[in-house]
Amino acid sequence: MAGLRCTQRLLKKLRVQPESELPPATNRLGDWYANVFNVGAKRFVIANSERTHLTVIVPMRDAPRLRERIREAVHEMLFRLRVPPELAAEEVRGMERMPIGKTASRSVLGSMNDLTFLAKHFFADEPGSVDLVDVQMYLAGTPMGALEYAFPSEEVCRAFGMSPPSHDMLTRSLLA
Repeated sequence: MAGLRCTQRLLKKLRVQPESELPPATNRLGDWYANVFNVGAKRFVIANSERTHLTVIVPMRDAPRLRERIREAVHEMLFRLRVPPELAAEEVRGMERMPIGKTASRSVLGSMNDLTFLAKHFFADEPGSVDLVDVQMYLAGTPMGALEYAFPSEEVCRAFGMSPPSHDMLTRSLLA
């Protein structure tokens, strides 16, 4: 099981009351931290795995389905990182309930702020229609200080007992 730990800003947008305490995460990627960010008139939610810093970005629209869209984006990213389908499905099943709580780690929030900054620049560099999977793959190939400058993609592979992907694979997926 994993929780969705939202910033105050996102909690206000969702109009939900967070649970006072979330049970400890039992899945491989841990809880997910989420915040809202804007690019021009577009609104997005960025969600970041507390254990691996894998990041997914989903449109803010249709707030009641936010957890479902985060699960779908996580499943897509696990597929792109070549996590075996049965392990990816198990991880996503562990996110089905996803209780909502408040953020609890400044370190994860700091990393998420850095990733948001990078994502906004990706949008600025690619005017018009941006493929969110491309942005997510770019972020998965970005070294993170909180991971001692390892890549989120490598940490995901370690979490699933796999060999880390080559960075050429990440680059190829962006160019495909």
